[in-house]
Amino acid sequence: MDYQQTVLSAIDYIENNMFEENVYHHLFDHIFLSKYHFHRIFYTMTNETIADYIRKRKFTIIAKKLKFTNEKIIDIAFACGYNSHESFTRAFKKYFSISPSEFRKNPNENKLLVMDCIDKRKLSNIYFQSNYVPYFESIDQLTLTGIRGTVDLMTVNVQSYWSQLLEYFSDNCIQPNGDYLYMIWESVGCDPRKIDFSEQQNVFIGGVFYDAKKKMDQSLISNQAYACFRLTQTFEYLHDLYSYIYFSWFKKSDMILDDNYIIERYSKDFSFEQKTGFMEILVPIKKQQMSRK
Repeated sequence: MDYQQTVLSAIDYIENNMFEENVYHHLFDHIFLSKYHFHRIFYTMTNETIADYIRKRKFTIIAKKLKFTNEKIIDIAFACGYNSHESFTRAFKKYFSISPSEFRKNPNENKLLVMDCIDKRKLSNIYFQSNYVPYFESIDQLTLTGIRGTVDLMTVNVQSYWSQLLEYFSDNCIQPNGDYLYMIWESVGCDPRKIDFSEQQNVFIGGVFYDAKKKMDQSLISNQAYACFRLTQTFEYLHDLYSYIYFSWFKKSDMILDDNYIIERYSKDFSFEQKTGFMEILVPIKKQQMSRK
């Protein structure tokens, strides 16, 4: 049986009946598998339970209505299956931690809480991520030389900084030491839930270089153990990988997040446009201490 096609058919049904009453229960009338069996298949292939997927899609659509339309909040509530303004506000606030009216005034939803519809390509990518095993590396303290700037993960405008960086090194005959370039999320620190993928974030971009003229900025990578998640060719799903790491991988790992910066490490031949090279998300980790009884 083609399980991928079965999951895609279920997703298609959910999309077309999102706000119908009991969509979760009616879904199984269209899937010729037992509930238990299909639950396992759906979770294995999407890294989401069916109920969580429906919930995320519902609130994603609601958030877009609030953000991009002038519909009254009460009309959105009724159209989305709620029978009162109060019940709608209560459900929305429970999910996004702010009320619908507050969200409409400042519509910057956390990208880790919303979800676009899963298509065949993304389904394959999520399945890869959910079965992804990182490798672990201890990095000695590194002093990086480079530049500071702002980037966002929607336009991925980091390459312009690399071009400036490499041009400066070339013009000043600065020789690199090592095979990588690094990006440190300085405005986010170690809390990925603070990342808004459409907003500009303060970052440091550089490598291990000796700058004889001391004209460039410097930053320090502390001695630290990292879980390393490598991406090749599927860079457009970078925010999905972040979501997987912090909301799924940590839950099933015996590691916890350590208090240090999120780091992205890039091979020198890395290119978003050409889809060459690789990038890695370096997550600072430490062993979870067992509680004493």
